Amino acid sequence: MRDAILHKQTTDIDFVVDRNVLELAKRSAKRLSSRVITLDDVNRIYRIVIKSGPEGQMITLDFSAMSGKNINEDLSRRDFTINAVAAPLNSLDNMIDPYNGIADLKAKIIRSIAEKNFIDDPLRLLRAFRFSAELNFDILPQTLRQIKKHSKLISKPAKERVREELLKIFFVNNSTKYIYELDKNKLLEPLFPEIAAMKKSSRKFYFHPEGLWQHSKLSLASFEKLVNSTALESGFDPDLTAKIFSHISSRLPLLKFIALFHDVAKPQTVARINGRIRFFNHESEGAKKIKKIMQKLRFSNKEIQIAEQLVKTHMRPGNVAQSFHKGTLSPKAAYRFFRNMGDETIDLLLLSLADRMSYIGISAKPKEIELHTIFINKFSRRFFEYKQKISQPKLVDGYMIMKKFRIPSSPLIGKIIRFVEESQMTGKTDTTEQAIKLIKKNWRKLNEQT
Repeated sequence: MRDAILHKQTTDIDFVVDRNVLELAKRSAKRLSSRVITLDDVNRIYRIVIKSGPEGQMITLDFSAMSGKNINEDLSRRDFTINAVAAPLNSLDNMIDPYNGIADLKAKIIRSIAEKNFIDDPLRLLRAFRFSAELNFDILPQTLRQIKKHSKLISKPAKERVREELLKIFFVNNSTKYIYELDKNKLLEPLFPEIAAMKKSSRKFYFHPEGLWQHSKLSLASFEKLVNSTALESGFDPDLTAKIFSHISSRLPLLKFIALFHDVAKPQTVARINGRIRFFNHESEGAKKIKKIMQKLRFSNKEIQIAEQLVKTHMRPGNVAQSFHKGTLSPKAAYRFFRNMGDETIDLLLLSLADRMSYIGISAKPKEIELHTIFINKFSRRFFEYKQKISQPKLVDGYMIMKKFRIPSSPLIGKIIRFVEESQMTGKTDTTEQAIKLIKKNWRKLNEQT
């Protein structure tokens, strides 16, 4: 009803049923050629998922038993007034709005129905900011006071539910604003105790006046600035900008999460050497920490692997940039960088630039940021050129190598294939004949390496 009133397209429709809820769900599923999924047998909540339209858009229909004696009692147990609007199926124009949710929708405000509803389901503490982010609504001061009062309860809901709410916040263009609000209202530290240590790393141990946590938030803000910028603002040309955004669009919330926690291990690795602050091995330790954080939130194994790799290697682009600016970066070194990072290359380059940008006005000089932007720009372009080359037909395959050199299947085959691929990617070999000659020439070295 909220989306209908706001004239927003919705793919999620909720039905409250006063009796025989499972029977109605089954009858509806049969009519729609679907099946019933049980979400909560105790509270009698059931779901039907159907495809609609030429593009096969998924529509979710949820059927739940009425809580209380009537619809008004049921609505009293909802989270916010804007979500406590209903209408009978036989008369959709006769809206039931006991808490003035329609007026709050028009005023663009989020108001809790009752303080105890936060205690009943503490996930609502987080949902307030998710709705604020998605709808661009303001949370009323009274509701904010209730949230802050019960903020410690946010650690109670199932972690996968927490993860989904957080990712929905990271999905909006200006998620940094809401991360600041979540932090201000004491909702982040119960979920991420690591933040407390990051806050304690004051200027005595870190460059930013408010410590490492300020750097982390500014890194997220810088990342968002990069991905929200036009080509002119980002320093990339339109063609490259389009390629970059297309490449990362499906995992933007994940990358923002990583940007926020990429330096999570710095407090435990800090050392002062000859008057300089150093963080030895914080990348490897950070990869371990972010893995534990994401496992707790039930991220997928693939998402955790991406996060580990990016955190572990986030300093590497800075080292490569030095060779690039000196003119000593070889095609082979660039190829190996792209091969090792794979599709996460662009993610890593953007994270590196956002990391640097967070020092603007703190310790970085404009020229340093400009040089790193130039490197990220040119190296990103080279990565897409590499992607195009790697899609070309291979010059040799395992069967060809075994037959030509009369050798059995072994790790040596893979070694040879990678050797030829590197030669092809760096422009040294263009044909199968050239590849065979190169293998013969380097046969002894390849055998020794294996």
